[in-house]
Amino acid sequence: MNSITNRFISLDLLPSFLPLQTLSVPSLQNVLLRIHLRQLLLLPKTPLHNTDPFVVVFVLGLIAALALANEQHDLFNQALKESEARGGKTWVVLIAGSTGWSNYRHQSSVYKAYHIAHDAGIPDERIITFFEDDLANNYENPFPGKVFNEIYVEGGNNINVYEGVVKDYIAEDASLDNLMSVLTGETPSSGSGKTLGSTSKDNVFIFYDDHGNSGIIALPTDEIFYDHHLTKVLNTLASKKMYKNLIFFMSACYSGSMFYKQELPENVYAATSAPTDASSYACLDDPTLGTYLSSCWPHGWINSLNTKGLDTDFGTIFEDSYNYAMSQPPPHTAPCQYGDLSLKNITFLEFMKNKPIHGNKKTDSSMPFVYDDTAVPQYLVPYAHAKKMYERKPTELNYAKFKAETEIRNRVDRMVNEIINQVLPTDKALYTPVCEMCDRSCPCYANCMRTGSSDHCARMCCDYSACTAADSKDEEQIECSLTLQRAFTDAIMSSDPTLGKHPYIVAAGKQWNRLCRSGVDVAKTLQAINRVCH
Repeated sequence: MNSITNRFISLDLLPSFLPLQTLSVPSLQNVLLRIHLRQLLLLPKTPLHNTDPFVVVFVLGLIAALALANEQHDLFNQALKESEARGGKTWVVLIAGSTGWSNYRHQSSVYKAYHIAHDAGIPDERIITFFEDDLANNYENPFPGKVFNEIYVEGGNNINVYEGVVKDYIAEDASLDNLMSVLTGETPSSGSGKTLGSTSKDNVFIFYDDHGNSGIIALPTDEIFYDHHLTKVLNTLASKKMYKNLIFFMSACYSGSMFYKQELPENVYAATSAPTDASSYACLDDPTLGTYLSSCWPHGWINSLNTKGLDTDFGTIFEDSYNYAMSQPPPHTAPCQYGDLSLKNITFLEFMKNKPIHGNKKTDSSMPFVYDDTAVPQYLVPYAHAKKMYERKPTELNYAKFKAETEIRNRVDRMVNEIINQVLPTDKALYTPVCEMCDRSCPCYANCMRTGSSDHCARMCCDYSACTAADSKDEEQIECSLTLQRAFTDAIMSSDPTLGKHPYIVAAGKQWNRLCRSGVDVAKTLQAINRVCH
């Protein structure tokens, strides 16, 4: 009994009032259940009254420590259950799909959105980003290492929104495969490896900013995220129960076409910068940087949060962004909403914190907006940028760029007019520019009204856009327009990929709208598109 093992006591000597299940701290209990301590430690069966007093004190101290640990463990579990009952976490995915200095606005807005989410308490491990990362050190950047989301002011407080932004999927890693993996909770093949790890208790916020077209939105890798990809993402998120509430903001031309036929379940709310068949607008043309700093709609919702604070309800955020977009030069583009509109009652901060702060809160939506006379449709940005650069610096190089953009516009316009000529050669009004204002101030409408009705002239001369179809006739017209636009884009992409990637081909959508409202033969028009574009 003089060996070291004499200072240990057999489990047989533990008092009968301390059953083994009392030792319920998981790690300790598992050890005690699975290891035969007596064999391991060669413990003798020693009567308690003959046991060394040191051993008795040691055992009683051990028992007290285990009991205290067990109590603390129970309190921790109770607190954890209460926390889970109150709500889970929030995840944020931010995607900028474009590249190049002329598309500065898409990455700039995503960088700003990152800081807003971070300010709302979302840690980097739950913010996932996709972007090209070609602005901060771009050769055209007069402020290396910096990106701005507001007009640069000499000597002002110009905030560098690039600073601190987490980089997960950059350049070639910002691929379609990686995006699909992240949005469905699978492991990406490259990049940071972060993926959406949300559960049924978690909120998910997604912001996607880029160029779009009929049922498509782009990625930095020149790959296309189609509407059927979005359908797969939404179905997977629902089937895997990866959200409690999901809010999806998308800023792109034709962005409504990505959502208007989606069967969105409860607790999913989507807002888009444009309807099914219209362009988004670019804002904040900065003369110092020589590019547009934001698209109009994202600037509206970001400005709403900057001005009114993060504790602003989504209803007010959307109203502010809508009002800002509609305050810009005509013909404007009206943002759209889809899905569960009840989520608009939640404030941005409540959503990010994933816990109620108020009941239903409505923030005052009265807000002065500055008219931005530099705002243009996204498809005109390359042309507008080249024109302004030539006006500011009339060099041969700038003239060549302006001339190239003018030729692209003329080429696309000629192709569209030839298609119209082949399918409806007698309707001369269709060859004229689409009216920005549908009244007699527009030459097409004024000339048409000499012999036609207002309904006929509106169909022939004016633009039309819709968030959803009001009836079966609307549904047919929207589907007709989207079908022609997709076919036109695909045909040009196959014959001239460089032209196919140019934003100006989106401008053709206005003409397809008019054709479809005129009752054009879709099959005949598709044949004309193939003849003209190949």
